[in-house]
Amino acid sequence: MWIVLRAAAFLLLLFRPETGRAQDTPEDPALDSFRAGAFAEAMHLWMARAARGDASAARHVGVLFDIGEGVRQDHALALAWYRRAAELGDPVAMFNVAVCYDAARGTERDPASAASWYRRAAASRFGRAEYNLGLMVESGDGIPRDRREAVRLFRAASRDGIAAARARLTGLHDTMDVVPAAPTDDAAEALFVSAQQALLRRTARAAATAARLFARAAEAPGEPGAMARYDLAWCYENGIGVTLDRPHAYALFVRVAAETDDAALRDLARAGADSAARLHVTASEPVTPASASPPAAPETPGEPPGGQSD
Repeated sequence: MWIVLRAAAFLLLLFRPETGRAQDTPEDPALDSFRAGAFAEAMHLWMARAARGDASAARHVGVLFDIGEGVRQDHALALAWYRRAAELGDPVAMFNVAVCYDAARGTERDPASAASWYRRAAASRFGRAEYNLGLMVESGDGIPRDRREAVRLFRAASRDGIAAARARLTGLHDTMDVVPAAPTDDAAEALFVSAQQALLRRTARAAATAARLFARAAEAPGEPGAMARYDLAWCYENGIGVTLDRPHAYALFVRVAAETDDAALRDLARAGADSAARLHVTASEPVTPASASPPAAPETPGEPPGGQSD
């Protein structure tokens, strides 16, 4: 399955608090359980809250199905729970629903539905949604091509903290009579954007180019380099653009978890290391998961109340 950078990037936002809404704080027992590797316990706590109509908890149930921690991995059920949370007004869940349709994750690819859900999330000034919708509008993927609307969306995303949007505005400035936001000076960010554009072409050659660009960006210090190392690890774990190499993916995930200051990225890097360790069954030497092994998984919950709406 081709999961473009739009899809990879959404994972970095799953555990970030949403501005203006109920936040996942360090005092959240379910989140504490997740970070301790007690995934089944986290699932139990989030399921109980989701049954009471807690949108954030419903989204987190989707997260656990998505990454396969505490339950058997099931992308279709993840999508169902994301939709449940989205219908309760959670903009992060709206974004995740969009990514699932964008990347054929748990469903067939449906760019029109992806664009619709990105737009709903963008209405809450969700920067990643504004940026991804801008990419779709710029290329005419699932929505009529409109370069001026793309500029508007990239400006909004830049305003809402998405540095990559500034690089897109710089590229559009050559063919449009607009004044772009100040371009980023971060070379790693520019490489990151170039890798994204390569993956959007969905060819083996483009994937190889993207992996090389991620590798170059991964040499940078700070968070841009850490994010690039995470995506490079994902490429090695899944054999996207590079030869499948899960021990190397594991090492990259562990490095990201050790070096990043971003708690959300750290959590996902640890989960990635655990996944790479479990999947690597032919290594000459075993690797140790980055977090505690999860307890025995409970009986797999079904779809959220009411099922998945159309």
